[in-house]
Amino acid sequence: MPESRLSRPKRQLSRFMCEEMIYDYAEHNLDSERLRALEQSLNGNLELQRELKAIQAADVYCKQMALARISSLQLEKLKSAQSFFSKSMDRLRYRNWPDVIQWTTQALILSALVAVFALIIPWQRVQRNASRFIELNHTRTVINSPIIASAPVKTSRVAKPQVVNVSAAKTSVAAAVKAPPVTTSPSTPTVPKLKGVLYRMWMELPDVDTVAPQVRAKIIQFGGHKAGQVELGWRKVNPSGAYFHFIMPKKNYDDLVKTLGGYGPVRILKTAHQRVMPPGKIRIILWMKEQPPDSQTNDRANNDQ
Repeated sequence: MPESRLSRPKRQLSRFMCEEMIYDYAEHNLDSERLRALEQSLNGNLELQRELKAIQAADVYCKQMALARISSLQLEKLKSAQSFFSKSMDRLRYRNWPDVIQWTTQALILSALVAVFALIIPWQRVQRNASRFIELNHTRTVINSPIIASAPVKTSRVAKPQVVNVSAAKTSVAAAVKAPPVTTSPSTPTVPKLKGVLYRMWMELPDVDTVAPQVRAKIIQFGGHKAGQVELGWRKVNPSGAYFHFIMPKKNYDDLVKTLGGYGPVRILKTAHQRVMPPGKIRIILWMKEQPPDSQTNDRANNDQ
C-alpha cells in the first residue's frame, strides 16, 4: 500500500520577498503558489498595498505617455537646439555683430595701421632726401641756364679786386619788366608777369672747401640767411662745389660783391623772377664750383706768360 503524500505547510513570504515580487504581481508574472502567498501578505500589510497601488498608477501613466505624439515643429526646435557654448560662439562671430560695431572696429584697425606706418617710416630722412633732390634740380637748372652776358675778369687776391657786373642783363631785365603785355587768344594759357629780380652768381675756385666756410660767415655778417631747404654752403659732390641760396639786405650787396671778388672772378646775372622780395631785400643764388686740376695748371701757365 503506497504511502500517502505528505502535505506541506503553506508557504510564508518574508517582507523582503514580497517587495521583490510585488512588481511581478502587478504584471501578472507569478505562478499560482507565489501568487497566493503574496496575496496573503498583501491582505495584512498596508505598506505593501500602497506600494502596489503606486506601481499600478505608474504603469497607467507610462501607458498614457506612450500614446502622446510630439508635433513636427517641436521636433525641429529640439533638433536645432544649441548649447550655451555654441550660442556664445555664434554671437562672437564678426558677421553677427551690429553694423555700428563693425564700422567702429574697421575704423580702429585702419587707424592703428596708419599710426604704425607713420611711426615706422623715417620722416626726417625722407624730408632730407626730398630737400636735397629739390636743391639738386635747382642747382642743375642754375648751372645749365644760359648766360645773357658775362665777362669774367681774373683777379688776384688783393685788397681791391676787380668785379664784373653784367650791364646787358640789367637792360634785358628792365626791358622784360617794362614790355607791354602780349595779347593772347583764349586758347593760349596766360603766363604770369615776372616782377621780381633774382641775383645769380658763379665762381670757379680751386679751394672751395676752404673758401666756402669763410663766405658763409661773411653772408651771415652782412645780415643774410638761407632761403632754401639746405644750409648755406651746402657741399655737393657731383658736380663738386658749394651752393648758397640766401636773402640779404640790398644795402650790403656791394660789400658782398667786393668780398667775393677777393677770392676769385665772379660772374653776376640779374634775371626776372616771379617771386617779389620785400623792399630793401634781395635774393641771391651763389654757385661756387670746384676748379679741375687741369684748369688750375692752365691758369698758372697763362699767368706766367
